[in-house]
Amino acid sequence: MGKGVVPDTARQSVASARTLALQKADLILLVLDASKGLTEEDAYLLTQSIPEKTVVIWNKMDLALRELPVLEFPFQVQISVKEKQGLEELK
Repeated sequence: MGKGVVPDTARQSVASARTLALQKADLILLVLDASKGLTEEDAYLLTQSIPEKTVVIWNKMDLALRELPVLEFPFQVQISVKEKQGLEELK
């Protein structure tokens, strides 16, 4: 097996652990990169997250080049850590 190659069994273990953690969590803070829009990985994590206990945090709003998608999550915050914008909403 080459350097940097992750065996399928390890990937399955990580996926199972992530799914279990998302199910057991009281609160999920899901930070997404607004400069990249919604990636395939982001979409997958959203499908695994329970909307009622997930806060979707769009970071890097100062670099967002397009409109963000409409998500069916009741708790969403748009911030820019670099520009110190929207951070009060996280409190």
